[in-house]
Amino acid sequence: QKQAWENLLHTLPGVGCVQQDTKAAGLFQNATSRWNNLADEHRESWVQELEERASSAVGEGSAKELRDLFRLAVAAMAPPRAKTKEGSSNAAMDSLTISRLQGGLQVRLRRILVKVFESANFKACDPRNLPAIHR
Repeated sequence: QKQAWENLLHTLPGVGCVQQDTKAAGLFQNATSRWNNLADEHRESWVQELEERASSAVGEGSAKELRDLFRLAVAAMAPPRAKTKEGSSNAAMDSLTISRLQGGLQVRLRRILVKVFESANFKACDPRNLPAIHR
C-alpha cells in the first residue's frame, strides 16, 4: 500500500522528483522562523543581503549556494492568500503583508528567485529544494 501511495505521488507535478528530505524541511522551517522573528527594520537588510548573494551566486555560485538562497528567499515570501468563498476575491491582507508589499520586499524577493531559477546550477528537483517548492 505504501508503494502504491509513493507511485501516485510521483505522478503529481513537482512531487515526482524524489522524496522530501527531513533535514531540508527543518532548514526551511528555521529560515521561515528567523524571517518571522525579524523586526520590520531588519527585514530590509535581510533582503539586501540576499540580493547581494544572488548577484554573486548566479554567475559562479554552487548548487549549495543557490539552494540556500532559494530557501531563504522563499521563507521570506508572504504566504499565498486563500480564497474566502468560491468565486469571491482573495481574503483581505493582514497588516504584515501590507507592510511587506509597501516596502517592495516581495517584488525584490521575486526577482531574487527568478535569478536563482535562471541559473544553470539550480536544480528544482533536488530533494533539498522541495520544502520551499511545496510552500
